[in-house]
Amino acid sequence: MTASHNNPYRSPQQVSTVQPSQSEAVDVGWKQIARRWEILRLLYNVIVGLAGLVTLPVLPGLTWVNAIVGIVVYGICANAMYLLGPVTEMYLNWFVDAWEGRLMPRRLAGFVRSRYITGMLFAGGCLFSVLLTLAIGLSAAFAAALPDQP
Repeated sequence: MTASHNNPYRSPQQVSTVQPSQSEAVDVGWKQIARRWEILRLLYNVIVGLAGLVTLPVLPGLTWVNAIVGIVVYGICANAMYLLGPVTEMYLNWFVDAWEGRLMPRRLAGFVRSRYITGMLFAGGCLFSVLLTLAIGLSAAFAAALPDQP
């Protein structure tokens, strides 16, 4: 790193000639982020689908028609919520681009631009979706097990 690279008062001509070092993180575009998340979507659907299959037997009075409609609607809603992952990552990358070197340290900016943040957001979102799916199934089973009150 050169001394002019850290100088916030350098002229615009100097800014354009400064090359980032190899140790700095490469800027990640929205297309790369979207591609990463679309590759992970299949894994997400399998994981949440397996959690849903675990809850189906405990749901009381479920007909095949209701089960199929419920699976389709739940799958659409789960995939709509899946979009929060890439949108969050794109926002974090925009925030890094806007505030790096001012409010955000360069090391933190490098972490946000890495694949680790994708993995962390994906794991957190999958865990939340699986727990929500299991909680819905268990709450319905517990509600059906309660005695009717007059």
